[in-house]
Amino acid sequence: MRTSQFLEDMTRFLMNIASFKQFELAAELASKRGAKNLEAPLSIRLAGKAKHTEVLEGIEMVFYDRVVEDRIPFSYFQRLIDAQRICDRTIGITDKTQLQLHIERGEYLDDVAGERYPKARAMKRLLKGVDGAIEQLNSGTDPRVRYACANVAKIKSTAEMLLTAVEDLKELDPGQLELHPCDVFFMAYAGNMANWVISEIPPDAGYDKEINSLHIRLHTSGALEAMSKVAMKYGCGGWERLYNLAHAFASVYDAVKLDGKVHNAPSILAQSVKVYAGAIQLNPRLANFRETFCAVRADVDDGEGVPYPVDGIDEPICVEGALKPMLERLERENPRLLSQARGLIDEHRAAYVDDYRTTVVTMNKAMAKLNRRAPVDSRKAAGAILAICISVVAGWLMGNTAGTTHVASKPIFPLVETVEATGGQVSPVRYASKPVFPLQLAASKPVFPLERSAPLKNFEATV
Repeated sequence: MRTSQFLEDMTRFLMNIASFKQFELAAELASKRGAKNLEAPLSIRLAGKAKHTEVLEGIEMVFYDRVVEDRIPFSYFQRLIDAQRICDRTIGITDKTQLQLHIERGEYLDDVAGERYPKARAMKRLLKGVDGAIEQLNSGTDPRVRYACANVAKIKSTAEMLLTAVEDLKELDPGQLELHPCDVFFMAYAGNMANWVISEIPPDAGYDKEINSLHIRLHTSGALEAMSKVAMKYGCGGWERLYNLAHAFASVYDAVKLDGKVHNAPSILAQSVKVYAGAIQLNPRLANFRETFCAVRADVDDGEGVPYPVDGIDEPICVEGALKPMLERLERENPRLLSQARGLIDEHRAAYVDDYRTTVVTMNKAMAKLNRRAPVDSRKAAGAILAICISVVAGWLMGNTAGTTHVASKPIFPLVETVEATGGQVSPVRYASKPVFPLQLAASKPVFPLERSAPLKNFEATV
């Protein structure tokens, strides 16, 4: 059985928020499931290996007890997990009967009392938005087919429902001073889903205004901030999640810089650079902006062989107009990182094409080794600190005379470095292509959230 990436996200979030050690979580999972010791399989799974995918089954019960804490009904939570299984194809996504049962199952949820569950209304809206996203995904497996028959009004309505759920989750309860971790997690989930839904609006079809409006709301609703926090601070998702998050920031930057009411476009661009740099550290391949890495499948097209991108990125990263400002700034500010990463991908090119998942782990370890700080000799460091202290005290004593006080004109160690603005202007770049969506590597457009991809059967160098 395939295990949803959603369960893996819950596991990592749980370990950070509830301060669970790995062996403690393994013991609790084993007790919930009546299983033997799961510590070794859990360790292998969280290390990024494809083995032991079933080990996370049942993590939702621990997550609900330790993180959700009755903020939503368990039936809502279970229904969200069922929806994600449909997205992951662990429950046949093309099965119309299953899809209908899933949607009808939500009807009895109307009677749940909101007094007991403070975020019941927000979760209900989230579920309605997820249902709309599943219907859109079920309209065709090929994105170009979905574009051709896209109902833009319905897609926009689904995205707005998800973003309204984010805004409801963001509201503080009476007496609450900060967002509950559970709310942040579901805000990020809804934001990821909304980002994918927005990307389903056909590009270059006269809908730029609608796309920009939704991207601005993705930012102002707090969804983008929650997405970044869950991915960067709590480590939910690998390089794919960060790659897609950088796309989201870049798209929002494109929209925000054209809107006179929002004035923090530079900070959004800076955040996109930070996120993308983090993705490069996890997968140095992302530093190669000008190439794709393709293998050939001989089992299609009558055995002739069809090239396909092994990592789902089916066109050079540099051709995506929305990413241009981010990539240019990355080249200026992180030349050392890019040089190291490009050296690694050049060295492992053949292995990456042959087995990119294993090679990503190898390159990630090599990248960490290149940036590891040399160990500090504690005795030498202590001696140097002592010498500095003696020289400072001696200088102060020699410089002090009776009745005279010298006032320093400025601090010795400035605590804040002031950087003057360059005044440069970034030329507007029209929203060009869609972000790749988390957890499934598709290339020219985002894929459905939290779904791992299969090799593409039909690959074209450009879309």
